[in-house]
Amino acid sequence: MDSWLSQDLIARCVDGTLEYVDYGTFMSGSFWIGVDLGKHQDYSVVAVLSKAEDGVLSLIHLKRFPLETAYASIIGYLKGLCDTFKTVNSILIDQTGVGEYVVEDSVNADLPAQGATLTVQVKEQIMTYLKTVMERGMLKLPYDRQLLHEMNIEKYELSKSGHIMFTHPSDTHDDMLWALALAVYASRFQPIQAWKGRKILSRL
Repeated sequence: MDSWLSQDLIARCVDGTLEYVDYGTFMSGSFWIGVDLGKHQDYSVVAVLSKAEDGVLSLIHLKRFPLETAYASIIGYLKGLCDTFKTVNSILIDQTGVGEYVVEDSVNADLPAQGATLTVQVKEQIMTYLKTVMERGMLKLPYDRQLLHEMNIEKYELSKSGHIMFTHPSDTHDDMLWALALAVYASRFQPIQAWKGRKILSRL
């Protein structure tokens, strides 16, 4: 199996001057958030993107929670981000498995949350969009060794049905990568005004 994102492509997206913004920092602009949920074996990760006037996305915040972190704590973290980053246009949450309840609770907390059920087809769309944005030079990343490693080790192969299957080596993780990918995918939508209800992205 080959790497989905080449080292050269990843390197072209790294901006050595870009640094993460601390939680609680007040910022204005346009922001999108991706949330990859884990619990016992995988980590829950939150990624925040900002978009410049030229449309270039920058990863400005990345938080990996300890294993076993309660989902209520993650929702509280998202609430804090929305209180300090003005304006968060959309939060795209992996709702595969128990994640649907997190989406519902986030909406009930007045967060601009949407859910993505990560079927094979939806994963393919999200990862393809991430790769396209990177190839167009529209994504900037700080030098985060752990994130860059996760991006580089993500493998792919074609299934018998013709869809792309994504995997990572055993004893490794790709939660940061998926949080980033979800945030990038969320940014393709127009800002949500007066958000009501939730949108499921399982049939894209």
